[in-house]
Amino acid sequence: MLEFVENACNIQVETNDRLQYLRELDQKIASLHHLCLRYPAELLIEALFMRAHGTPLVKSARNAISKGLDKTDKPIKGAADEFRKSISQTPPLRDGVLLGLEKLRKTKATIIVATEGGLGRVRKHISDHGLTDFIDLSIETTKTRNFYARCRNLNKEAIPWCIGDQITRDITPAVEAGFKGLYFPGGFSPSWELKQNSLQTFITVDSYVDGVDYALNTKL
Repeated sequence: MLEFVENACNIQVETNDRLQYLRELDQKIASLHHLCLRYPAELLIEALFMRAHGTPLVKSARNAISKGLDKTDKPIKGAADEFRKSISQTPPLRDGVLLGLEKLRKTKATIIVATEGGLGRVRKHISDHGLTDFIDLSIETTKTRNFYARCRNLNKEAIPWCIGDQITRDITPAVEAGFKGLYFPGGFSPSWELKQNSLQTFITVDSYVDGVDYALNTKL
């Protein structure tokens, strides 16, 4: 994405860490936008254009949000479409997912996959990896305390656990609803996640199956 902006603007961004240059703008937009990290890709590309032309970081983020999608130029929309196409491809399974699901199935656990992104994309990933039979319910929703409370009502006798890679969007609302939290960090954690990490209301695990083993072996 950064390379696209450089080519379109016929400039070279001066930075020693290109990934960090992109991420700090991404996080600033997410911190200001009501959709958080689910904001449209067009806004990031628009902000990159502005910053590449010398607009300060915060002002670039604010101006891109204020401009909105209605006034987005065709080249930016085209780049955003290419970005969405690239992330629609099924990624590899994270460590221990298949083995963890197999262990959960033996215990007859109810397994729910919740996403704040596109449900069709998530279901495609589940199908591509042959995991459909493991999942009782896949749903697109905002992950609030009320959502997790409704999930608890599906089986009031069971001990509810939540495993996710976002503390603020996955773990915190689940714990507030009475779940036990398992944090399985991804390759990238937003800056605000580090602050939440200090609250220690969850267990951090190195793989999905480690989380499953911890849950199954914990006496509550």
